[in-house]
Amino acid sequence: MRETVWATQDQRQNKIMNHWRTALLLLGFVLLLFGAVFMFTRQTIFDSWGFSSTGQIGDTIGGIAGPIINIIGSLLIYYSFITQNKANQIQGDQNSFVLLHDLYKDIKDDFNNLTFYSENIGNGNVYNGKRALSVFCKVLENRKGNEEFKKNSYFNELLFLTGNFSILLDIVTASTINTTEKQYILRLIHFLYHAKIKEHVTKIIQTTEGIEIHSDFRSTLELFDDKMETNYKKEIETKKTE
Repeated sequence: MRETVWATQDQRQNKIMNHWRTALLLLGFVLLLFGAVFMFTRQTIFDSWGFSSTGQIGDTIGGIAGPIINIIGSLLIYYSFITQNKANQIQGDQNSFVLLHDLYKDIKDDFNNLTFYSENIGNGNVYNGKRALSVFCKVLENRKGNEEFKKNSYFNELLFLTGNFSILLDIVTASTINTTEKQYILRLIHFLYHAKIKEHVTKIIQTTEGIEIHSDFRSTLELFDDKMETNYKKEIETKKTE
């Protein structure tokens, strides 16, 4: 997928090169006009080819070529401005892609570093990442009505992580990067969620159903899961229509 993104960027750079080639051709045409003026004002080999008898040949050529050169010059300036603007936009999109990819990696690292300390399993062990989430689900199932366990910091840390997921999803969806790059980032987000998080989020929602002390926690996770699934289905439908 990364190679596809690079290929798209190469295509954009090729378009810019083509624009510059066109600009050089226009510049060549201007130089050709100047060359014509120089040639027509030189002494000719044959008298029949001479232009000296036509009067002010320089004024004539200047009067004809001058406006044309001015128009072409204006077009070149406008064309250069448009090309530079497109180049700046491409560079901005590339920077945005790198930023979004870095944000995804930060969230992935946050998940892998998410820590749960259990006093009931393994004589008090510390778990990280997916293992922490798995152990948390087991402990929650056994202590779902325990108000003291509800004070465990893992509850808030998990909500903080899902909140970051949701924010990143909104940022990527609203970004102006090209479709290929956007789909690449979205697929990374959805793959991480479905491969390591969704199964446990579903289990937490089922476990806390009807438990009053976990009602806010459960509803927040439900909204997050619905949002992820809606975006995932939308992304799948977009892929099918391509």
